[in-house]
Amino acid sequence: MMGITGVMRLLESFEGYLAINFLMDAMLIGAVARANDCFSLSRVLLAAAVAAGCAGMANSFLPGMKHPAFQILLMLPIAMIVSHDPNFWRWGAFALQLLAATTLLGGLGFLFAPSGGWWQCGLMGLGLYAIALAFRTRGGMNTAWVVTVIVFHRGKQARFRALIDTGNRLREPMSGLPVLIVEEELLAGLDLARERFRSVPFGGLGGGGEVRCFRPEMVMTIQNGRLRQTADVYVALYPGAIPGPERALAPPCFALVRGWSGEQERKRKGVRL
Repeated sequence: MMGITGVMRLLESFEGYLAINFLMDAMLIGAVARANDCFSLSRVLLAAAVAAGCAGMANSFLPGMKHPAFQILLMLPIAMIVSHDPNFWRWGAFALQLLAATTLLGGLGFLFAPSGGWWQCGLMGLGLYAIALAFRTRGGMNTAWVVTVIVFHRGKQARFRALIDTGNRLREPMSGLPVLIVEEELLAGLDLARERFRSVPFGGLGGGGEVRCFRPEMVMTIQNGRLRQTADVYVALYPGAIPGPERALAPPCFALVRGWSGEQERKRKGVRL
């Protein structure tokens, strides 16, 4: 059995350095991903491997990679890997959150400057736990109003972020079902060429008009890494840009969705959490 001395030697070796960096990066990236509703174990591990590999190269034969500018730029490809989202602004938001969490951990290490490897591991572990707890709390609050939505229709799917708008009282007149308002560009991946749309009138402070809408086969949301099925809704194609950071407005019923545990059905539909 390896003693304490052997463990310390392993931690001080290059292999131990890579292993510790990989585990810490995986925990940190996973915490931020969980807060942004884009947690995927495979993507988190891939991003952690990239980060640990860059750290290993910086400490061996490419010391220039230790420059703060490179470390900041590295956050962006990591965000691209984990978020798995075409929205550039979401990459930036993820990268900034990751940078803030990393800076906090680095600040803790610099403040206390522990001399022993065990102290370093313990301190970083406590920092990671605090950050994960903070992001989890923030994620629980945020996902009550902003969710990842997946629309299924005719064998294809569209994924985007939507704001749960309590002021969205729009309903399809014939069925009385609520309406999910989405910028038309976000639904470009669906097969709507032969769709028979219905017109839904709307009004507001900026005026009124009509929007085309259709009834999809299924709509689901991802909240805190869990797939949930929504109530039946119609999806309206908004021709312009919706004011605000989000490009879709969900009805209030999206805040109350039922859990869904059909793992085989999820894999059959190709849903990636």
